[in-house]
Amino acid sequence: RRDEFPPVLIRVFGAEGMIDREIETARFVDLWQAGVGPAYYGRFENGRIEGFLQGCRTLAVRDLSKPDLSLKIAIEIAKLHKAVEAL
Repeated sequence: RRDEFPPVLIRVFGAEGMIDREIETARFVDLWQAGVGPAYYGRFENGRIEGFLQGCRTLAVRDLSKPDLSLKIAIEIAKLHKAVEAL
């Protein structure tokens, strides 16, 4: 059944050699484990399999002027900073 599997994003990397993918993946896993990033399912030679955040969208400039949304963003950024400090 299709609903038994979580939605995933298959990210294929480019620009190899410019970014240390081992370090990037380690930080990605750290953020996932801290609860501030999507799930990590695995890595392959030139990419990664991550949890797909259903119902999310890219914010528009007009979204940033909404006080309730700005508060939610601030809370999530605080969680991110706390997680990074713990690394």
